Amino acid sequence: MAIRDAGVATLLKTFVHRSIRSVHETLCNRGLPTKIGVYFHSIESGNYDAFREMAEFFHAEGYRFTNPDTFLTDPDERCVYVSFDDNYKAWHDAIPLFDALDITATFFVNTVCVRDKASDAEIAAYYERLEFDGTRIPLSTSELRELDSAGHTIGAHTHSHFQLTALSFEQAQAEILRSKNELEEILGRPVLHFSYPFGMRRHFSEQLRSWCMDVGFSSVSNAIPCLLHAGHKPSGLNRCLWNLEMPPSYNLSNISIDGRHFVKITGRSVVG
Repeated sequence: MAIRDAGVATLLKTFVHRSIRSVHETLCNRGLPTKIGVYFHSIESGNYDAFREMAEFFHAEGYRFTNPDTFLTDPDERCVYVSFDDNYKAWHDAIPLFDALDITATFFVNTVCVRDKASDAEIAAYYERLEFDGTRIPLSTSELRELDSAGHTIGAHTHSHFQLTALSFEQAQAEILRSKNELEEILGRPVLHFSYPFGMRRHFSEQLRSWCMDVGFSSVSNAIPCLLHAGHKPSGLNRCLWNLEMPPSYNLSNISIDGRHFVKITGRSVVG
C-alpha cells in the first residue's frame, strides 16, 4: 500500500508540475532574455553533440559567452553565462570542446572530494549524496589549476554539498569558507564567485547572501529556473538548468518563461 501511495503521489506531482509549466509556457513566454545564465553538472562525452548544438545556437543568435566578472558589464550586450556545479573530472576532459566552441565557463567546485586529497570513501560518499550515477571521478589539484590556466573561472560551491539552510548559520559559514580557502590554496589566487548547493530560494538565506558578499565574494549564483527575465545582480545571478538529455526546444522554453511571480509566491520552480 505504501509503495502504491508513493507512486500515486509521484504521478500527481508530475501532473501538477507539467500543468504549471504548460500554463506559464502559454501565458508567460517572453522570448530569449538579453542576459542568460545556464548551468550543468557533469558533461559526459556522449553529451558533447548536444552541448555543441546549444553553443552554436547562441553564437548564431549573437550571444557572447562570458564569466561572472563580465556578465553584467554592458546591460545591452547579449551574453550567456555558462557554469557547472559540483566536481567532475569530465570538466577537465572537455577543455578541447570549450576551446573549439569559444566558451569561457565557470566551475563551482565542492572541495571535499578533490581526487589527490580525498580518500576513496570520501569520494564515494560524496557521489552517493549527490545521487550521481555517471562517471564518479572528481578533479585533482593539477586539473583544477589547468582549468584555471585555460581561462575558465573556478568558484566555490561549499566543501561538502550540504543543504545550507539545514545547518546552523555557523556551520554554513564554515562550509562556504572552507571551499573558498582550499580552492585559493590550490590556485594561488582569490576565489571570488560562489553558487550554493541545490540552488532554490529555500536552500539559502538572505543573511548568508549578505555575509558572502561581506567576506569577499563578488557574486552569488542560484539555480532557479524561469527567473532570467527577472534580471540579475551580483548577489543574485539567476541560472536555469540546461538539460542535455532534453531537446533544445524544451530548454529554450524554460529560458523564455517568466516565472518570477510563481517563484515569489511559492518559492518553487515553475518547471519542477
